[in-house]
Amino acid sequence: MNLRSTIGVLAAASALVLLAHARDAEGQCGNRPLSPIPGPPNVFWSLKDSVSACPAGDSLLNTGHPSRLRILINYSDVCGYSKVGVPPESIWVTLQSTTGNLKINDEGAKIFADDSTDGGGYARVTIPSFSGNGGLTVRVVVSGVDQGPKSAKVRTTDTNADGRTDSNDTSGFSDLNYDGGTPGAADLAIVLQHGNPKHWHRNALFGTLVQRTSMCTNCVPGTTNTLGGELAWSPNGHMLCTSVHSANSDCHIYLIPSDPAVGGNGLIPFSHPLAGGPDDYSPCWSPLNNVIVFNRGDHDFYTKGIPGQNPDTTEHLIPVSSSLLFLNDSSLSPDGGTIAFAGTYSGGLSSIYTVPVAGGTPTSLTSGPGAYDDFPQWSPDGSTIAFYRSLVGGPRLYTVPAAGGPVQALASSDNNSAALPSYAPDGAVVLYGRGTNRTTATLDASIANGALPVDNYPGYVQSLLVPKLSPDGTRLALRAVKPWAPTENPQLWAVRRNMNLPPVFGTFGGQTLAESTAVVPVSVIEGLQYTAVVSAADPEGDPLTYAMYFPQTGMSFDAPSRTFTWTPPSGTAGHIYNVKFVVGTPSGGADAFIAPFTVQHGTQPMHASQSAAEFRVITVNPVRTRFAVVAGSAGASAMLEVFDASGREVAQVRGAGGGVLAWDLNGRTGNRVAPGVFFYSVHSGTIVHNGKVVVVR
Repeated sequence: MNLRSTIGVLAAASALVLLAHARDAEGQCGNRPLSPIPGPPNVFWSLKDSVSACPAGDSLLNTGHPSRLRILINYSDVCGYSKVGVPPESIWVTLQSTTGNLKINDEGAKIFADDSTDGGGYARVTIPSFSGNGGLTVRVVVSGVDQGPKSAKVRTTDTNADGRTDSNDTSGFSDLNYDGGTPGAADLAIVLQHGNPKHWHRNALFGTLVQRTSMCTNCVPGTTNTLGGELAWSPNGHMLCTSVHSANSDCHIYLIPSDPAVGGNGLIPFSHPLAGGPDDYSPCWSPLNNVIVFNRGDHDFYTKGIPGQNPDTTEHLIPVSSSLLFLNDSSLSPDGGTIAFAGTYSGGLSSIYTVPVAGGTPTSLTSGPGAYDDFPQWSPDGSTIAFYRSLVGGPRLYTVPAAGGPVQALASSDNNSAALPSYAPDGAVVLYGRGTNRTTATLDASIANGALPVDNYPGYVQSLLVPKLSPDGTRLALRAVKPWAPTENPQLWAVRRNMNLPPVFGTFGGQTLAESTAVVPVSVIEGLQYTAVVSAADPEGDPLTYAMYFPQTGMSFDAPSRTFTWTPPSGTAGHIYNVKFVVGTPSGGADAFIAPFTVQHGTQPMHASQSAAEFRVITVNPVRTRFAVVAGSAGASAMLEVFDASGREVAQVRGAGGGVLAWDLNGRTGNRVAPGVFFYSVHSGTIVHNGKVVVVR
C-alpha cells in the first residue's frame, strides 16, 4: 500500500468515526460547534511493513520498497473532529528488534513525530537509518496512551550491522529487492552501490527542522527584517546567533533560542553598529562561552562579551596588521584562541589566513593561481581547516593543516557544486551545501577522496545554507527557504532534540560538572605533577570514547583509564593554557569542556615579589556587598576570577590594568552567592595572584 492509498484509508476510517459519533452521541456532539472537543484519543495508524534501507539513509534503487520506515498517524477527538496542532512531544514511537541482527541507528527510547498534527489531524514519524536485517515491533504512543504494536521487516545493505556498508557486507546479504528468491546478483549490485565508498549511519541526520525566525517573507533581501549571513551555536546548544538586517537595513548580530522548549523565536539584540555604518556578520560563539567574535564591514574583527556570562559587554576591536583589502567569514578555533578567515588581496582573489584572537599579523595558509578560497571551518581538534575553493565549473571542498601545509581535496568525487563545509563535533562527518541552489549533504570525513555525499533535508534549500551541527552532535541548524514556499525569503531552522541523547561529562579532577559546563579552570604548580581523572556517562548506555585536544609539552592523556597527567615544565609559571576534553559515542553524540590550566610558581606565592602598586585588595575580608582589587598597570588588561569551594567558576570580572575589578557577589545566574569561602585569581600581564575571600550575610 502506497502512502496516498494509506492516507485515503485513514481518511475513510476517520469519516466513519465521525459518522458513528454523530449518530451515537447526537445529544452530546450534534449540537456543538465543529471544533475540537477534548476527549479520549481516537487514533488510527499504519506503516509500510517492508523496508529496504542503507545505514546512511540513502535511497536504494530497484527495490520497489521505501528506504525509510514511515509511520502515518491520524488523531481525532471523541466526536471525530481532527486534533490539530498536537505537538511532536505528544506523539512518539518505540522500536524493538525482534529477529535477525537488525539495529535501529542513533535514536533514543522515544522517536517523536516529524511535526505537529496538520489540519487533517495527521502526523508522521520517520526512522531513516537501520543496519543489519530482521524484524521489529513498532508501538505508537499518543497523548500518553499506548496504541498497541505492529510488525515490520527491514533489510539493509549493512549485512553485518556495524553501521557501515563496505566490502565486509558483500557476503551473506539479504533479499533486498523482496523478489522472494535466493539473494543473488541483483541484491549484490544494490550493496555495491552503497559500499564504494562506505555508507554509514553517521551520514543520516535525524529530527524535524523547526523554524526559529519570523523574517519578512517577501521583502527585498538585504533590507529590514531579512536574514544576513552565517550562524553559530552556543556551547550548550541552547542558543544560536546570526546576522539580521535591522532598521536602516544595517546588519546586526542577534541571539535566538535554538529550541521552542528554550524560548520563542524572538530576536535578542547583541551587536550595535552605527546606523548607516558597516554591517556586522559571521558571528563565532567562543567555546569558552564568554565572547562572540564577528566581522564588521569586511575590514575588521570585533569581540563582545556575552550578557550573563561576561561583565564586560562592550565591543572591542581586534587589531589586525595587514595590507589585505577585505577580511571576511571568520571562524574561531575550538580552543577559542585563533581566528581563521578569508582574506582578499589585489585582483579579487582570496586565501585562508589565521590570526590570534588577541590580534596581530595574519598567517597565510592557502594560495593558488586564480583561486578564491572562502568559508574556513575548524576541525574539532584544531588541526585542520576545511574551506571551499571557487574554480571553473563550481566550488570544491578542500582542507589545509592549521599549522600550515599542503592543501588536499576533501570531496573531489562530488560533481555538484560543494561549498560551506563544517565538521561534526567528533570530526567523523563533514556537512556542506551541495548543488547550485544548495541542499544539505554529509560525507565521511575519513575518506580524503572519493567520498560519496548523502543528501539530507532535500526540500530545504538556499545558496547560503551554512549547515552546522550543534556542539553535542545531535541537532542541525541551517538557513533555508520553506519547502512549501520556495519563493519566500530564507528563515533560520534548527532540529529539535529528538535524536540519540548525547553523553555528559560528570567529573574532572574531583570537580563535579554540570551538563552545561563549558569551562573548568584548574590551578597547577610549576614542577609539580598534576593528575586528574575524567568521567562521563551516556543516558542510553552507548560506548564512550575520550580524547584530549590542544595538549602542551609534557601533557599526556590515557583514554582507557581516562587519566590526565602533566608536570608543568620550567618557564610556564604565570601562563594559562587551554586544553579541550571530549567524549563521544559511535552515533555522533558528544560533550566537551575546556580546562584553562593556570600555572603557578612552586617555591613562592606568585604575589610575593610584586609591589603594592602591582596588586592590592581594596575591600576588607570578610565582605558583605562587594569584593574589589586593583592589579597591573595602565595599558594592560586585567581579570578577576572567583571560584567556589569545588573549584567551579562563579564570576569573572574584566577591566583595565590599574583599575578596580569589583565583584558584586553575584554568581553567573545573576543571583547573590550563598555565604561561604570563595577563592579568587587575578591576572594582569605576568601578574597572577591567588587568594581567599569570605562572603557573609
